[in-house]
Amino acid sequence: MKRLERMLDRDVLTVTGGTVGEVLGEATVADPDVVRSLDDPLSWRPSIIILRGTLAPEGAIVRVGGEGERMIRFSGPAIIYHSREEAIEGLRCGEIRPGQVVVLSGLGLRGSPGMAMTSALIFGLDGAGLLERVAVVTDGQMSGLVNRGLIVGEVSPEAAYGGQLGLVENGDVISIDVERRTVNLEVPQDVLSARRTGPDRVPAVPERGWLSIYERNVQPLPRGAVLLKRD
Repeated sequence: MKRLERMLDRDVLTVTGGTVGEVLGEATVADPDVVRSLDDPLSWRPSIIILRGTLAPEGAIVRVGGEGERMIRFSGPAIIYHSREEAIEGLRCGEIRPGQVVVLSGLGLRGSPGMAMTSALIFGLDGAGLLERVAVVTDGQMSGLVNRGLIVGEVSPEAAYGGQLGLVENGDVISIDVERRTVNLEVPQDVLSARRTGPDRVPAVPERGWLSIYERNVQPLPRGAVLLKRD
């Protein structure tokens, strides 16, 4: 906040009872190489970017980091997995190859249930030397330790809410362009419509149990993932 001081309203009260200006008047920056100034940032580009497109009309997150050259465009055929464990086994068996877009579907708030962490797969791809040669798209989340590769997470709407991610099939082309803030599924709309009406496209929510109550009432991520009773 000390570094951002000139951008802040210094007259706003804080929980200390003093204003922002009063609190920051006592603050110092211990190491300017760690907490950079606005005039000397680690990078001039944002490190977290929101993408939108036919695959994520309500948004998705990509973390591009602050330093070094990062892959910001990728287009390739999808290979679909429905759990982190299934994807890791696919990696172990050699199913995942350079040029593919690895899709982890059904890992969102409702589908997991609870947003699943996909970092184990990311670290596995890194260990296999594939992280800079594939892209990953998921409605799950990733940890803050994931700072390499082109990973698009928290795709919304998630597959379990009827999002396009749940309609992706093996071989479908997915195109990601971070510079243009887009992530698109290159499949004609009539084909997607036909898939949407197919049997068992979205798994049914169990009728009983605490998790079923959660799954039925949790709201999509763009609405805050709050629990609301449905009529």
